[in-house]
Amino acid sequence: MSLHSVDITLIVVYFVLMISIGVYFSRKITNIREYFGGGGRVPWWLSGFSFYMTTFSAFSFVIYSQLAYKHGWTAITVSWMSTFGALLSAWFFASRWRRAAKTSALEFIEERYGGLMRQGLVWLNIPLRTIDNGLKLFVIGTLVAGVTGFGDGSVLPAILFSGVIVFLYTVLGGLWAVLVTDFVQAIVMLVAVVVLLPLALVGAGGIEGMIQNTPEGFFALTNDTFTPGYLFAWVVLLALNYSSSWSLVQRYYSVETDRDAKKVGYLVAFLQFVVTPMMFLPAMAARVLYPELTDTETEQVYALLCKNLLPIGMVGMLISAMFAASMSMVSSEYNAIASVITNDVYKRLINPNADAKKLVFIGRMTTFLIGFCCIGVAIIIWANPEGRNLFDLMVKIFSIFLPPIAIPMLAGLVSRKVSNLGGLMGLLLGMTVGLTGFFLGQQFESFAFFSQNQYMIPCTVGASLFGIFLGTWIRPSNAEEKEKIERFFNDMQTEGSKDAEGDETREEGVSPLPVIGFSIGTLGALLFILMIFTVPIAEGSVSLSVGFGLMLLGAAFYFFPKRNA
Repeated sequence: MSLHSVDITLIVVYFVLMISIGVYFSRKITNIREYFGGGGRVPWWLSGFSFYMTTFSAFSFVIYSQLAYKHGWTAITVSWMSTFGALLSAWFFASRWRRAAKTSALEFIEERYGGLMRQGLVWLNIPLRTIDNGLKLFVIGTLVAGVTGFGDGSVLPAILFSGVIVFLYTVLGGLWAVLVTDFVQAIVMLVAVVVLLPLALVGAGGIEGMIQNTPEGFFALTNDTFTPGYLFAWVVLLALNYSSSWSLVQRYYSVETDRDAKKVGYLVAFLQFVVTPMMFLPAMAARVLYPELTDTETEQVYALLCKNLLPIGMVGMLISAMFAASMSMVSSEYNAIASVITNDVYKRLINPNADAKKLVFIGRMTTFLIGFCCIGVAIIIWANPEGRNLFDLMVKIFSIFLPPIAIPMLAGLVSRKVSNLGGLMGLLLGMTVGLTGFFLGQQFESFAFFSQNQYMIPCTVGASLFGIFLGTWIRPSNAEEKEKIERFFNDMQTEGSKDAEGDETREEGVSPLPVIGFSIGTLGALLFILMIFTVPIAEGSVSLSVGFGLMLLGAAFYFFPKRNA
């Protein structure tokens, strides 16, 4: 796929803007709570859009689009399960996270369960998440090769380029930079998807044409692969992930009130429900437009749609959005992992008396280190083609480890009765059952069903819950532990949040509106100007309209009354 100079220019400027956002916020941050928690004053709509962008990556364009091409509406049904996961997370845990955490998702664990549990979760999660983010960077590089048509030779440069861009703006601007870049990325992605959707539907003859020219059952909600049992297990896994993932719950505790925290989850559910069909109906229409694609070609069905349907300028916008979707998830993980290392390792074990300036410096250095390690993992995977099936293995590993990690954490937020031993046994027993089931499924054909999520997840969830009950029964909380637990829940009763120790909360806060407006307006103006001078107006009318619309939207954000965030 040969890119027009307009598209290439847009992509380059887009990434320059991402770094500029990091530079802008690097001068606004004075303490660790602002760097990792937005000072607890992030607008709920900004946090919600960031949450949404953090929940998917290039795989949403690659894997789900492939599913939509092959299985039809079922792919939308599977993605829609995220709506229920977000609602469950918002209903039960959003306000609890806002009250329990300030700068790290694990800081409450020691008060609730003790130091052993806290450090165990730290060192169990960091390697898994580092490898997972390295895999995501590798996928970004692979996507670049497929979309641009530069071939496998562009994978390594794309890994290095994307990885450096991500950790530069994350290191510089902390959570504020991540949130604002996520919002700009969401606007770019939604605009590009809205333009592609009608073009694909018209090309396929509309919904009626798609129904007539696709296999029977193409518009069925479920099929033999994605059964109701599979969907139920998927909802459970998503709800646990949305309620315990470091980078996601960070969006709950970065807002100002409990009501705002719940609004974050509700906004995510709304976006998941509305945007999902818009994103994947074009891939379903591709089944009519390109009916004979091979399995390998279906992985690039979105790239094929871009090449053949989108006008000049919008191709660059959608490619930027596809890259941004992955970078959003990675940047959020960088910030969340660094927050845990800074607060739960450095401040807790190495330098408890570190001042605000020192903690911000350590936060930036740990973010840099995490980014460097993730790029290293991506390069290792690229250099060893035989190891690229690690992605499938990592998906299974997260199915094994996520419930045992999430359930004790969430139980500690809602129950006074769970003892320290109960939380620890829930973690250990759940992981043991999951690993045993995975081993049996790999070694013995008769146990192969254990490798499927609809069987693995109930087993690990059940084992974790039983471990919590058994450990609490064997060793209930003693008097000292009960006092700590009671103090923890008493603190949770009041909505007002305390400032993190050693931080000096700034009265004026940080406003994201000007930089959002400038970024969106700049992209729109650039698109508008480039189209006027490079393409006949009749051919570039769609891109010109989009550019003008983005300029208006950017102006609205920039000149909106400057309120404290």
